[in-house]
Amino acid sequence: MPRLLVECAQFVRHSRSLASMMPALLLSGAASLLVGVLLHAVAPDVVDAAGVPLLGWQEAWMTLWPLLFPLFYLASLVVRKARHLAAVRMTWQPGLGLAEIAAVSRQIDAGLGRPVLRGLKPRNDYLA
Repeated sequence: MPRLLVECAQFVRHSRSLASMMPALLLSGAASLLVGVLLHAVAPDVVDAAGVPLLGWQEAWMTLWPLLFPLFYLASLVVRKARHLAAVRMTWQPGLGLAEIAAVSRQIDAGLGRPVLRGLKPRNDYLA
């Protein structure tokens, strides 16, 4: 795990493009906005004497966004690295087709020296 964090830190250090940070920036902004508004709306002490909700969610949003952005960005790096490692380890191998199965069956039949009768129905004395 520490090696993964070191590689993520090196990637962050070498990344000079805002485009690589844009998805994390937008997702963290949307998530912090949603959480800030929802938690502020359900709090019982956010209404004034007239019963009108106070508009303090902007402060909660601007406090939460800088905290969530590094977490989203580092999580996206970890997910990208894990996806890359999974793709590297996974090798595509074709499965067996009908021709390969038939060829192996013929080889086994020839090795046994007995003919295999396929498609025959058993007689009545074989029924249990």
